Amino acid sequence: MPKIIKIPLITLAVFIGILLLFLGVAQTHWFKNFIKSNLISYCEEELDLKVHINSLEIDYFDFIKLNQLYIPGKNNDTLIYADQI
Repeated sequence: MPKIIKIPLITLAVFIGILLLFLGVAQTHWFKNFIKSNLISYCEEELDLKVHINSLEIDYFDFIKLNQLYIPGKNNDTLIYADQI
C-alpha cells in the first residue's frame, strides 16, 4: 500500500479511536462528577453565591441537562431553583 494512502488512513483511524474513547469517558460517573464540580466552582466564584446541582446528564451531541439547580440568595431566600435545565 502506498504511503499516500497509508498515512491518511492511519490518521483517520487514530482520530476515530480518540473520538470513541472521549465519548465513552464522557458517559462515566467520574467524568460527570468532574464536570459538575468544576461548573459549581466556577459559578460560585463568579456569582459569589453557593450553587447546588443534584446531577448532570450528558447526551451525545444533543444536550447537557442539570437536575435540581438551586442558588440561594444572600438573605437565605431562593434566588434560582430549577428542576431541570
